[in-house]
Amino acid sequence: MYMTLGNIELDPRCGLLFLDWEHGHTLQLTGRARVDWNPDRAATVPGAQRVVDFEVQRVVQVSAAIPQRWFIARFPRDPRERAHRTERPVPG
Repeated sequence: MYMTLGNIELDPRCGLLFLDWEHGHTLQLTGRARVDWNPDRAATVPGAQRVVDFEVQRVVQVSAAIPQRWFIARFPRDPRERAHRTERPVPG
C-alpha cells in the first residue's frame, strides 16, 4: 500500500475501475488523488491509517463491456455463499 501512496505523491493522476460481473458493465473513473497524511483525519475513519482524496475528472460507463458473467448466490446470512459462473448470452 505504501508504494501506491508514494506513486500518488509523485504523480497524482489515477483511475478506478469497477466491474459489475453480474451484468457485465464497467465504470471507469479517472482523476487526481491526494494522500492526506494527517493522523487526526485518518482517526475519523475506523481502521484507516491514511485517507486518500480522489477528485473525479472523467467518468466512462460501458454497458455489457465484459462477456464473462459472475454472480453471488443471494442467501441472506448464509455463510456458504460462493461465487458461481454463469453462461449468459451477451447482448448485441
